[in-house]
Amino acid sequence: MTRLFNMLNWTTTEFSVSIKELLSSNVDHQQQQRKCSIMFELTCNLLRLIEFFAIQNPSCLVGGEDYEVKVPRLVETVAFIISHTTQGSDSSDFVKILKMASPAHPTLEKISQAAISAPLAGLMVNLLATEGDFEGTGWAAGRRPLEEAAHEHLYEVIGANGTLTEENLEFMRSEKLAETFKAQCEKVPTEAEEGVLAAVFERMKGAIRRQKERDVQAQDDEDIPEDFLDPIQCTLMTDPVKLPDSGITVDRSTIKRHLMCDSTDPFSRAELKLVDVIANTELKGKIEAWKLAR
Repeated sequence: MTRLFNMLNWTTTEFSVSIKELLSSNVDHQQQQRKCSIMFELTCNLLRLIEFFAIQNPSCLVGGEDYEVKVPRLVETVAFIISHTTQGSDSSDFVKILKMASPAHPTLEKISQAAISAPLAGLMVNLLATEGDFEGTGWAAGRRPLEEAAHEHLYEVIGANGTLTEENLEFMRSEKLAETFKAQCEKVPTEAEEGVLAAVFERMKGAIRRQKERDVQAQDDEDIPEDFLDPIQCTLMTDPVKLPDSGITVDRSTIKRHLMCDSTDPFSRAELKLVDVIANTELKGKIEAWKLAR
């Protein structure tokens, strides 16, 4: 699963870069059109594969011992793609590419909002809808539902992500999404499925609103002590651990995620395994006491 996400992150990044290069006047348009099209198709295919896992075995995406690493990574990836392919300031380049698709640019004809929105919608619905929401819908077949607690955790991470906006999710709501599906002729949601989509994305918007309220409230609180912050993520640590070679303390979830792609200490580049990190129990106690005092 780590390799799958690494590949998806690479294709989405390359697709974004190729768009910018294509819109520049200093490149070979023919070559960049092909690169855009190829990276777009790879991204869509990888999203369909992840959607398949969400249907057949969602716990491999957001469950297990590494859930605190898996969930943010999934949300970051999905949020990046939605924000860059729906509507809003981040998607302006993608919209320009869509307008370029014509007989004069046949290589770009496969690039569409429908092709990338369909697996994103299926992925989100299969992970975030409750069992009751699925009754009578096409998405119900073969689904292995997550526990409600996992749903709520996903929604909270979505809200805390900070990338998604309500404007992005407005596009993903049923009526707008259905229009793109019809244009692509891949799959038109049934009325029941449209209701599920609308409910899921409304709950996602609710999570974003709640996070905004918490952010406003946090501005009135005292500043977090600097040694309580993860030096990489700049967030309050919950399980601080010391790296044996560099001696720097980071949150356990941060170093676990780093080691999924790189088996070295991020500060000293010495070889590192997760079993080698040392729990900083003293600092953890101080953080817990500070949180209780607040």
